[in-house]
Amino acid sequence: MILKILILIALAIIIGLFKNYYIIIGSVIVITLYLILKKYKYTLILIIIFGISILTSALVSEITKIQLLPIPPLVEEKEKIYSIYRDKPDGEYYRFNNKNPNDLKQIDETRNKEVFSEKNSDGSWKVGKGTTRIDISTKRAGILTQKEMMKQIETWNFSKLDKKRYWLYPNDWKNIEFTVIFKMLDAEQRDQAISVVSRSIIHDSKGEEEIKEYPNAYCGGSSYHNNISEDGKLQMKKEQYHADYVIDKPNEKINLGNLYNKKIGFKAIVYNFNNNSKVKMESFVDTKNEGNGPYIKVHEKIDDGKWGINSGKAKMDECGAITKGAIISWGSPKIILKTNNLNFDMYDMEVREIIPP
Repeated sequence: MILKILILIALAIIIGLFKNYYIIIGSVIVITLYLILKKYKYTLILIIIFGISILTSALVSEITKIQLLPIPPLVEEKEKIYSIYRDKPDGEYYRFNNKNPNDLKQIDETRNKEVFSEKNSDGSWKVGKGTTRIDISTKRAGILTQKEMMKQIETWNFSKLDKKRYWLYPNDWKNIEFTVIFKMLDAEQRDQAISVVSRSIIHDSKGEEEIKEYPNAYCGGSSYHNNISEDGKLQMKKEQYHADYVIDKPNEKINLGNLYNKKIGFKAIVYNFNNNSKVKMESFVDTKNEGNGPYIKVHEKIDDGKWGINSGKAKMDECGAITKGAIISWGSPKIILKTNNLNFDMYDMEVREIIPP
């Protein structure tokens, strides 16, 4: 009996050190069946001892970080991306799948051959030149087609959306911290930028054939844009509908210098505050530590319902808003990483729902 106990404990320790659930589960099943079939007198005692040994050894393994063989876990383990704000409990989440960027769960860019066209030797993925639009969806929305989305949208009216707070589902991306770690390469034109587009759902212009069954669908392009250019300039844009913009000039106080061929991290943060009466956009960068952090705030913008009023460009009322400068207070099932004629390599990307400060 003592010998059997020692053998089981030794086996449990080895299994625990592997930290591999397949091995642990398989071994437990095999040993349990063996003991039961043999009808040993102390089967239950031996099983309990074996279980306690596995838990103990796994705990010791986790604390000491000892692992006998580099066997991959069931889920890919990644280092956490440096964060600014706290996670929303049970909030939507996305993390870049470096093994398969087009995971067909939250991203599907298989039709756009320039996106994730090739994996580089340093682990990054090539995103070729062209009009790149990478859609990152919530888990609930998944990779819905535009037609499927339009069928589910209950209203295109901004006043109704302001009360509803989302395009499709209550858990649409709204208060978010978006991080992308990338390297800008060559561009066909000067002053090209990477833009994080939030809170929109469809980008078709008024009268386009594609939305003829939904004539007000052009209002689905209402969005906020956090931009960072290849020459180190930061800029904010408000797209009132597609395609009509209110654009701020680049922040003259901040110039990060030429960012070509430099691995950096960029954060676009957007959240409601003051009882959902205002929206704050923030841009953070890490240009010194390849996106590992810390990140420094380099630009911010508050939309208090007056953006574009003084210039006479505000016209949110064209899509049913009560005021011309109305804020975009509602969430969307997708966020868009947008570039025009810019070639870049992507290392990592993350979207988190946050608790506004």
